[in-house]
Amino acid sequence: VMKAIFDSGLRVPEDISVTGFDDIEITQFLHPALTTMRQPVHELSRQALQTLYSIIEGLSKEQTVIRVAPSLVVRQSTAPPGD
Repeated sequence: VMKAIFDSGLRVPEDISVTGFDDIEITQFLHPALTTMRQPVHELSRQALQTLYSIIEGLSKEQTVIRVAPSLVVRQSTAPPGD
C-alpha cells in the first residue's frame, strides 16, 4: 500500500496516514515505520488454552467468546490532519 502511495506522488504521513494490524516485526523497519494495532497474542492464547482445558475436563460445554483489547503502537506513518 505504501509503495502505491509513494508511486502516486503522495507522502506518508505528510499527505496521508497509513496504519496496519497485528504489529508484525517488519513494520518497525519500514520507511516510514508503520503505525499498527497490536493484539495481545499471549493473553489470547492463554485464555484459549484455559477454555480448551475446561472443555476437555468437562467443566464447560458452553461456547465461549474471548475478547482481548488491542493496543495502538504509534510510529512514523501517521500524523494529525494537515490544514
